[in-house]
Amino acid sequence: GCYNKLAQVYFVRGEYKLADKFLTQSLELLAGDAASPEYHRYRALGNQARIKTLLGEWDSAQKMLEDCVKYCRRSGNQPSESKNLLSLGYVHYLKEEYTEARAYYEQAYGLIKALDAVRDRSIYHEYMGDLLRAMGDHKMARQHYGYAMEIGNRIGPQSAIISQTRRRLAMLEHDCGNYALAAEHAERALEVSEMLGEIVEAAAAKAILGSLAAIKGNYDDAVTSFDQA
Repeated sequence: GCYNKLAQVYFVRGEYKLADKFLTQSLELLAGDAASPEYHRYRALGNQARIKTLLGEWDSAQKMLEDCVKYCRRSGNQPSESKNLLSLGYVHYLKEEYTEARAYYEQAYGLIKALDAVRDRSIYHEYMGDLLRAMGDHKMARQHYGYAMEIGNRIGPQSAIISQTRRRLAMLEHDCGNYALAAEHAERALEVSEMLGEIVEAAAAKAILGSLAAIKGNYDDAVTSFDQA
């Protein structure tokens, strides 16, 4: 109901603590309503797990997502199962549990292929790119980000996939010392994220541009970018 909608508004604005608060209230209402379909509760729980992930409450997020995966398997909801498996893998990636992360991503990918879920396929490639980058395999990370970009360009060159993947590529090229290429990706990520009103993505792109400006010795530009981020 209204708590869920409020949570969505605050989530988009990057105000995760308020989003978490309203989702908790929504879940309390759903738990007390015997007529409410079970899937409504698990959909809200999955959304809250994603917010807990962003708040750094990884153990809570992991438990919620494990419950969601069990529910999806019990009810045969494969589209939601694949999304929750991706999110569960991402939590393990954040915890630097890379073997577990990869296992969940591969489970998700099996379902994504079977369902031909294009948007989720791009998320899989983004997440695999992040994992491989963390493991130091920059070549394979770049390849996965390339697959995500291909999907993004098919969906629409001004889509969230493009801003997110460009930002990821900027971080990768920054790590590799390819600063001109990193700047190109970060500028495109900023352009698309600002057009879409993605406050958090825009801030991340500005932070990369700030770091690149500092590396080049442009400290005034660096301070401006960091202040805006």
